[in-house]
Amino acid sequence: MFHKALWLRNYKQGKVAIWLLWISSLYLLPIEYMNAANRIVQMMEDAELWGETVGYAYWFAYDLPLAVFGGLLIILACTLIGGERTNQGMEIIFTMPFKRKDIFLSKWFIGAVNITAVTLVNMALMYVVQKVTIHGYYQTFAPFLEFFLLMFLFLLAIYSLALFMGTITGGFVSQAILTIIVCLLPMGLFELITNAIGWHVDIIALMDVQFWKISDIFHYISLYSVLTPWFQYNQWNGNRIVADAIFQQNGPALIQYIASLVYFVLSFLIGLKLFTRTPSENNGKIILYKKLEPVFLWSVVFCFALLGGNFGGGIFWETPLIGYYIGLIVAGIICYIVLSKLMKKSLKKV
Repeated sequence: MFHKALWLRNYKQGKVAIWLLWISSLYLLPIEYMNAANRIVQMMEDAELWGETVGYAYWFAYDLPLAVFGGLLIILACTLIGGERTNQGMEIIFTMPFKRKDIFLSKWFIGAVNITAVTLVNMALMYVVQKVTIHGYYQTFAPFLEFFLLMFLFLLAIYSLALFMGTITGGFVSQAILTIIVCLLPMGLFELITNAIGWHVDIIALMDVQFWKISDIFHYISLYSVLTPWFQYNQWNGNRIVADAIFQQNGPALIQYIASLVYFVLSFLIGLKLFTRTPSENNGKIILYKKLEPVFLWSVVFCFALLGGNFGGGIFWETPLIGYYIGLIVAGIICYIVLSKLMKKSLKKV
């Protein structure tokens, strides 16, 4: 897995995403942290000139960095696997004297190494910024250690999952789309199913205890998403370090660490195993494995049908239930026709 040729090839293919990851992380974390300190000082000085007093308040915007970094890592993973399948680079590299296991590990390690380095470098820089700015008078760094640990596991899980999706898809676009779908599936499916139930009951039934018990079960399941840290972090960081004590009292739940760790381990192990058995003859198609095609097709049709039903129920507000079924049937049929045709085509670049 430490073949120099593989590492250079992976870097050449993914260097744009890698450098964007570094630049965006430095800007959104330590540089923005420094800018926030300068703004706070300037605000206090301006208030003093007017004879007013302004207290310290810092708004730590966690969601944008996680979203940007996660998106760039998905692009990197799709470039390293899906991109090679689309431009037939994967077929070429399979003819070289490298084990498939080493090929996959080299792609995973180039992402993992950069994730680790980005986490450590930005954590160190933010520590320095805190000590030399006004932040140091009001905060301790312990809460940020929790954030960076969560960020590290979250990004590792996202990247590993995206690589895993590349072992069952045949191109860049299909890998990216399937990765996003899997990331959103638990929470998205929860919303679609509960909305579907909602269209079939009246306002009195909505207050029924049994309905809410079912809803709570689906909600509990939806928490086990790879995006759990991104969504749930808002619950413990809602005050965004208005005061350090508030930040520390509402630390991240254990499930946030566990969710990322489980997705990382399972995605890595399953992806590594599947990559060694990838059928190269299907490169360029949406799904590489014939046996998975009907599962993928009907799963997507089911989700799009539910989504269409929700839109239909909202449009035909006078007869929402009729509108729901119109939207469900129309969206399901369109999705089936379009997707079934796309799955028969190869999108390889000749």
